[in-house]
Amino acid sequence: MYKVFINNKRIILANNKEVFDYGDAAVVCLKKPEVVHSVIRNHLINGSAEDFVILSPDDKKLIAVFESNYDIRIAAGGWVWNEDGELLMILREGVWDLPKGHLDEGESLEECALREVEEETGIEGLKLGKAIGISRHTYEYDGRMLIKESHWYRMTAPKMQHFIPQSNEGIELVQWIPTDEIEKTLEKAWASLREFYWDYRKTIISY
Repeated sequence: MYKVFINNKRIILANNKEVFDYGDAAVVCLKKPEVVHSVIRNHLINGSAEDFVILSPDDKKLIAVFESNYDIRIAAGGWVWNEDGELLMILREGVWDLPKGHLDEGESLEECALREVEEETGIEGLKLGKAIGISRHTYEYDGRMLIKESHWYRMTAPKMQHFIPQSNEGIELVQWIPTDEIEKTLEKAWASLREFYWDYRKTIISY
């Protein structure tokens, strides 16, 4: 199963033999994966459905055709927790987010995740945990359509910090979010981030 967000709408590409809960999603089964982009354009982007499931007997080709219209950008970041079970979040251009950034040449995903969290927040004493999962969303940059594939890691750090928001990346605020406020705060975040939290909640939570 391949999940990606387009304009804050969820699209799932999967094999038609996979069994999962479609919920209220609009569902279509394609015999020809080559038409996937016209289906998305006509039925998802311009439609009222928030979720869209596209099934095919050849899901590998379906995904390959979908990705062929985009440049892939690999990124990594962290779900960082302190000893009180609070989650580190950033406010970027008015939207709550988690620290992450693009992979540099020759850099491992783990190195990238640690570097980006430190650069965007100024946090100290950061410790890397295990890989959690991957989220994807599309965006346009300099006239090109891109997919950002973000690799997430669980991390820990001491609560006492002097945060330094990376203002040249549009970050206005860095803050620990108490456990009982995380879900409410995520309502003001990107849909891909909310979805990731619910998909991996048991793995994400560190305390």
